[in-house]
Amino acid sequence: MAASWRQLNRAPNGESWLRRLDRQARAANDDGVGVILTVFHGYPAWSSGARGEDPISQKKPAEQKLPTDLSPDGPWGWFLAHLSARYQEGIDRNPDGPTAPARGSPGRGGNPEGAWVDVLEICNEPNLFYWPQEEAAGAVVEMIRSADRISTRFGRQAILAPATSDFPDEDLRGERGVEAIGWRRFTQEVLDRLSDFAPSVEFFWSHHNFGDIARFVEPSRAARVARMIEGASWLRSDRPLWLTEGGYNLHPDQADREARQRQARLIAQSYRQAMTTPGIFMWTQHTISDKQGNNFKSGLRDDFVPGVGPGRRRPSWFTWRDLPGSRKP
Repeated sequence: MAASWRQLNRAPNGESWLRRLDRQARAANDDGVGVILTVFHGYPAWSSGARGEDPISQKKPAEQKLPTDLSPDGPWGWFLAHLSARYQEGIDRNPDGPTAPARGSPGRGGNPEGAWVDVLEICNEPNLFYWPQEEAAGAVVEMIRSADRISTRFGRQAILAPATSDFPDEDLRGERGVEAIGWRRFTQEVLDRLSDFAPSVEFFWSHHNFGDIARFVEPSRAARVARMIEGASWLRSDRPLWLTEGGYNLHPDQADREARQRQARLIAQSYRQAMTTPGIFMWTQHTISDKQGNNFKSGLRDDFVPGVGPGRRRPSWFTWRDLPGSRKP
């Protein structure tokens, strides 16, 4: 772990890219808003033994294969521990980044900016992106149990999981097997496997609601998730469900005036539906500015152009600005 942390402080190739994240988190801290840091659904192939794309879907790349070791004492755990220690609230600035505990040394947390995060979201749409899908629910359960031990030992941040995708509604099967697991089955399987879980840090359930925005139904998929997790003793009961990604994808009609108005209308509709749904604490928008070269166009603004700046504001920008909301509690 100590060697891993030394490498992470300078990665990649001595360029210290985590310093960018330090500055972004600190800017949010200074603005008085909470910070959720999410671990992306990509892992180095050496951590999983992947030799190519997912043989079932033939669409998912090698880096989406689940790591072999998801314990607190393996490479995935070392990475999460580094983030937890790096972004611990209430400790002094650390010009070198965190150093891991080792024999004869308690280690040291922090980062050069004195930035902190409030919540660590430890996975991203595991029922859609990870492979093999047959192992995804069990892997998420292990991640959750490991994250509890890691956060307890280091930064004591609250933990969000499993960040389920609300697509598909039912299992998606191809000729070779299961390519994605329906959100209901995945949710229930994770809950069942954690019936005896008694964490030491706060836990919240995260879910993504793109489907609810694009395909309005009553009750919403998110409302059904809220009912499913009700009574899970390991979740904080006063705000159990966080919708940490949602939006409406305009592609390929992002320049169409009617499509842009539709995006704004659907965002407002979904937001107001969530406001009246018991158990939902947070509704979020993915993203502010779209990115060149990415065909997922859900932003409130057109493409960000490096050297030029953010793109033109869409009608959804003004809709989002005017929605009733609240600051960090």
